[in-house]
Amino acid sequence: MKKYKIILLIILFVSCKNPKDQFLDDFGLFINDIEANYEHYTDTEFKVVEINFIEFKDQQKDLKDYFSESEKKRIKEYHDRFRKAKIKRDPLNNLIEIFN
Repeated sequence: MKKYKIILLIILFVSCKNPKDQFLDDFGLFINDIEANYEHYTDTEFKVVEINFIEFKDQQKDLKDYFSESEKKRIKEYHDRFRKAKIKRDPLNNLIEIFN
């Protein structure tokens, strides 16, 4: 029985992630998915993607005091990658984004 408790504690410890680290992992996976599939989204689906992106930005604001400089740089890269995917998906409706 003691053996199972130790295994359970190890699993629990390994599965618990810092909210900041969980955010970075989730945001990275989200951006990777967008880059891989942006061409296949319908307009409605991409609006949902944009809403999810806004939610990530809100989470980022909540956690901003906890990020290191390298993590801030990585988040900026995620924002740039999202912007590029958005422009590639619909260049005509993102002309302003192209020149920013």
